[in-house]
Amino acid sequence: MMSKLEIALVVFLVMSFLLLFMNVPLGELILVQISSTLSVLCLLMAISERGNKILSKFKVEVPEFENNNPMIIRLSFISLSVLLLGIQFMCMFWPGGAVMLHFGLVLASIMLLLLLIQNMKSKKGNLKLLISRLIVCGVLALWLILSPMTLIESRYSEHPEFIKAYENHLKDPSNEEFRIKLIEEREKIGQ
Repeated sequence: MMSKLEIALVVFLVMSFLLLFMNVPLGELILVQISSTLSVLCLLMAISERGNKILSKFKVEVPEFENNNPMIIRLSFISLSVLLLGIQFMCMFWPGGAVMLHFGLVLASIMLLLLLIQNMKSKKGNLKLLISRLIVCGVLALWLILSPMTLIESRYSEHPEFIKAYENHLKDPSNEEFRIKLIEEREKIGQ
C-alpha cells in the first residue's frame, strides 16, 4: 500500500504536468520539486535499513518484501529513481534526460522481468505495487523518448520559430548554427 506522502506526491506530480502543459509558470517549479522528492524517496527505499529509519520519521510506510531477492528490489527502486529524474530532465529540456531515460528503461525492463518471475513464485503478491510503479514510469518514459516533439509542440504552440529551431537541433545536434538559433529563439520566448 502506498503511504499518504507518496500518494500526495503523485497527485502533485500529475497536477504539475497539467500546469506544465498549460504553460503556468509554477508548473515547472512544482514538477522539479515533486519529481526530485519522489526520486529521493525511491532511493531511500532502495538503501533498505538506513532508508527505513529516515522514512519512518516522516511516517512513510516502507513495503515489506519478505522472501524476495533484496538486490532486485533495490535495483528496481534505483531504476524508478533514474526514470523519474529522466522524465524531469526531458520535461524541462535539460541535457542528459534522454540518456537517463534510456538507462532507466533498460534497468527497469530487466527488473520488471525479474519481478514478474518472482511475483509468480511468491504467494503473497506483495510486488504488484512495485511492478505497477515500474510500468507507469516506463510507459511515460517511452512516450517521452519516442515522441520528443509532442511535448515541445504542446508547450510552445504559439512559438512556431522555436519549435522549428528545436526540431532542427534534434536532427543535427552537432550543427553549431542550429544550436545558436535554438538559443536565440529560447531567449525570445523568455526561457
